[in-house]
Amino acid sequence: MGKKTGAANFIRLFLAILIPLLAFVLQWVFWPVIQPYVWFLFYPAVFLSSWIGGLIGGLAATIISALLVGHYFIIPSFSFALEKLSMGLTMEVFMTMGILFSLLHERNHKAKRQVAEALAAGREANELLRLFIEHAPAAIAMFDTNMFYLATSGRWRSYYCLDQTRSPIGRSHYEVNYNIPERWKEVHRRALKGEVIRAEEDFYQLLDGREQWVRWEVRPWHTATDKIGGILIFAEDITEIKRSEQALRESEKRLRLMLEAARIGAFDWNPQTDVSVWTPELEAMHGLAPGEFSRTYPTWKQLVHPCDLDSILAKTEETLATGASVEHKWRVVWPDSSVHWLAGRFQAFMDAAGKPLRVAGMCIDITEHKAAETALRENEDALRDSERRFRQVVESLPQLVWTCTPEGPCDYLSPQWVAYTGLPESAQLGYAWLEQLHPDDRPRTLELWQLASRRGDSFAVEFRIRRHDGVYRWFKTLAIPLRDEAGRIIKWFGSNTDIDARKHAEEALCESEERFRLAWNATRDVIWDWDIVYDSQRWSEASAEVFGWRDAIDMPQTASWWLDRVHSDDRLRITADFHAVLEDPARDHWEGEYRFQRRDGDYANVLDRRFVIRDNQGKPVRMIGAMQDITDRKRAELALQEANQRLRELAGALQDAEEAERKHFARELHDDLGQHLLALRMDLVGLAGRIEQESPASLSVKLHDMEKLLNATVQSVRRIISDLRPAILDDLGLSAALEWLVEDFVQRSGISCYAEIEEDDMDIDDRHATAVFRIAQEALTNIWRHAGATQARLSFKAHDHSLALTIEDNGKGISDQAQQKLQSFGLRGMRERVSLFGGTLAVIRNAEAGTRVEIALPLSEKANRAEEDPIHD
Repeated sequence: MGKKTGAANFIRLFLAILIPLLAFVLQWVFWPVIQPYVWFLFYPAVFLSSWIGGLIGGLAATIISALLVGHYFIIPSFSFALEKLSMGLTMEVFMTMGILFSLLHERNHKAKRQVAEALAAGREANELLRLFIEHAPAAIAMFDTNMFYLATSGRWRSYYCLDQTRSPIGRSHYEVNYNIPERWKEVHRRALKGEVIRAEEDFYQLLDGREQWVRWEVRPWHTATDKIGGILIFAEDITEIKRSEQALRESEKRLRLMLEAARIGAFDWNPQTDVSVWTPELEAMHGLAPGEFSRTYPTWKQLVHPCDLDSILAKTEETLATGASVEHKWRVVWPDSSVHWLAGRFQAFMDAAGKPLRVAGMCIDITEHKAAETALRENEDALRDSERRFRQVVESLPQLVWTCTPEGPCDYLSPQWVAYTGLPESAQLGYAWLEQLHPDDRPRTLELWQLASRRGDSFAVEFRIRRHDGVYRWFKTLAIPLRDEAGRIIKWFGSNTDIDARKHAEEALCESEERFRLAWNATRDVIWDWDIVYDSQRWSEASAEVFGWRDAIDMPQTASWWLDRVHSDDRLRITADFHAVLEDPARDHWEGEYRFQRRDGDYANVLDRRFVIRDNQGKPVRMIGAMQDITDRKRAELALQEANQRLRELAGALQDAEEAERKHFARELHDDLGQHLLALRMDLVGLAGRIEQESPASLSVKLHDMEKLLNATVQSVRRIISDLRPAILDDLGLSAALEWLVEDFVQRSGISCYAEIEEDDMDIDDRHATAVFRIAQEALTNIWRHAGATQARLSFKAHDHSLALTIEDNGKGISDQAQQKLQSFGLRGMRERVSLFGGTLAVIRNAEAGTRVEIALPLSEKANRAEEDPIHD
């Protein structure tokens, strides 16, 4: 390549020198005709030489032309002597024009080279970005603010079943994927407002009906002016236990027009006569045909763009005033209203008095040069934007991204890699990155990488990388080669995806499946597994042992197989129960008892426990359960219930008998012993009256002592009678008995007690009245003995269908341990009395202080009719 370039430069220099020599030959031939125009052919010759040979060629042509003209065409001929000052001035003007031509063409060549290099760099950057996106292990799509496709990767099109024969670019995302859920559309709207949204797991059904789990990220992308230009969507297929491969494909091509060579024209203006001579090239630069210019100064001003007229006139006045050479760039307006840029260098030549005689100069059309500069700036902006977007894409990926040279050494590590390892990028380039791998993985990884780099094959391997805290995590690495047009590898692009969770999940799954298999075979419970999506049930070996069925062991069965064996009386209830669980996303467990048919036709009572597995949308996909044969337990429970019922009936009968016996004993004491003691007291009173009149005082004192003892005996008998069965309960009813009980409690305990009794106009049967009275009596006794209270309250309400009794105090309050003590016969007796009537009893510790006892007894129609107690008959 260097030899070819040197040969080409030599040829251009040779042509640049040859052109002024040819101009010399032509000038010599036509000299008799064009004698006044000494430089007529040498101006275009120098222009062509500088156009072909650049700065060196132009300068060489200028020097050669000046030497030839000075020796052969300026009088005296064949010498370098000057007769007139004007000849020296023309020589100076020519040399100045030649140097200017050479400089301008050199700048033009340099600008063209810069444009070519920038375009080549742009093509390489775009190609690098395209190949990186094309081969990135993720599905990527780029959208504008209206959700129209700007770019998609092949993996994106493959994931979402897009038509491979028709590009989605320029089409609406919602038109191409018509089944996009509304929640994703809301994500798109949020991202277009600047939010970055990610989802580690999401469920999606493809257009072909396949179900897919994806990990995705949606983020806005910004233009060069930092405005949101649209959104980028990254999607990763994690259907196989989050097996992620993200691919990034984005293609963008930016082409810029190259500049064409500039054209140059010359002029000579006499300010005294206002006559200006233009070359045809200069007229063409103003959009005029040859000879169309009227050669006057005012006419030329009309061709200058109004915005540039003042500046070019100022430059003209400057050279007219000082005679200095000036340069300037300005615009001209063509007759077709098009605007073109010109660059010129001109100078005024003065006479001896300092008055300008003429102004000579040259102009070059730099419209294309200006366009090239604009294109260059735009291309540089595009390159910077492309590089920025490339880095934005790379740095937004969740993977660790890297690149390597064709031979294999690493030359770039993404910020994600540096942040993960905690080491600077410079310390990990080349093959130093291998030091971050687990020692057990390094030899195999290096061998595979060197083999792939030699063969040029894609590279895929899994290994562990050490994190900055010393922890090793599993990564899946994918790398692809970037090739030039000749097929040579110019770069390697790779990415590392974290699969540590997947690795551990696979290990845990293997262990879990082994434990499940052992439990499946070891338990006596019948374990079953139902795939709800495909309606397929599998049952454990215990099914044959417990129920005699092998159908669901030998091959999967449907849910109907199980439901057909549920007892017909239980089928509707059980079906409704577990369907209620399936349809409620908040419920995952169900437990129920029903009868299940054995193979011999009998039914077993079973306890069935089920656990529902749901997807991310709450839809049930699997149910696992265990059935336990509880037939023997149900029989034992039934026998126990019957025994408890008999015991409760016996306890009730004992309480009724005890109460009847108390009533009978109280009557006997009242009617027999009480009457006798009363008669004896009356006799003693009469006897004492007689003895006081007839006997000594000592006998009278003895009789008084006997009377006191007899009175105490009577009081004790009355107390015993009251404790056994207060007569007021039988004579005046329950309300009066409760009022008497409260008064007696106040007198005996000294504790203030208030009674609230509400009773409808009704009779309460003896059994209910006795139960309420005894419960109230026991509760008040507990307050006296244990509560340490100063106040108490009794509330009783009797209505058509129920009795309600509430007793509360302000004491220390009953503890939970006290309620559960086996020796708490008082509470147990109260509960037994309440249970005989199917009522409820609650002992509640108040939040501030004290205890509250609440009793509710239902009244049957028989009780409301207040039948006579047989014992009273």
